[in-house]
Amino acid sequence: MKKDIIGKVEFSPIYGVIGMIKKIQKKCSDYQVKTLSVTDCGELFELYQTNPDYFEIVEARPPKLEDCLNDLTECPPSFPKEKKFYVGFYQNGKLQAVVDYLMGYPEEEIFYIGLFMLEGKNRAKGYGRKLLTDVLDVAIDTGFTRLRLGVVSKNKNAMHFWIKNGLKEIRQVTRKRDNGTEAEIIVMEKDLV
Repeated sequence: MKKDIIGKVEFSPIYGVIGMIKKIQKKCSDYQVKTLSVTDCGELFELYQTNPDYFEIVEARPPKLEDCLNDLTECPPSFPKEKKFYVGFYQNGKLQAVVDYLMGYPEEEIFYIGLFMLEGKNRAKGYGRKLLTDVLDVAIDTGFTRLRLGVVSKNKNAMHFWIKNGLKEIRQVTRKRDNGTEAEIIVMEKDLV
């Protein structure tokens, strides 16, 4: 079994799936937690549809079902798929939130969040902050020392959330959308320890 070093801990694909999910489930006891797969696209699409403003800002269009498949499977070039996790948080059998994260990207000590989304009606009620705190506690316990993510600059609600949670801009990049337009991305980071 191939093993990599992440921060101060040893990572193995088996530990990554089982260990992280178990730790997240224990920490996020208000939810039932599971790793999502392509079989969960229907539920994921329902969640996406509760956040139409996000898709208008980020993709300049409403959400599509294929967004779910892309989000569940896409990784940065040459990044090992066993270090990408798309985790669903359920209450009473209904998907309430998703966190897409990469363990050790683009550097081994970085916990990278690709998507952090709540059910639309639960935004701005403190649920996001609590969920983020719990997920980051597990990341810290696993040995990660920094959090990194990218936010579309026009997504003012997301920018406010991430700044309020201690992230700072480290640079700006441009991303091409599937419709040919470009979006300015603010890359943000926070020290976890």
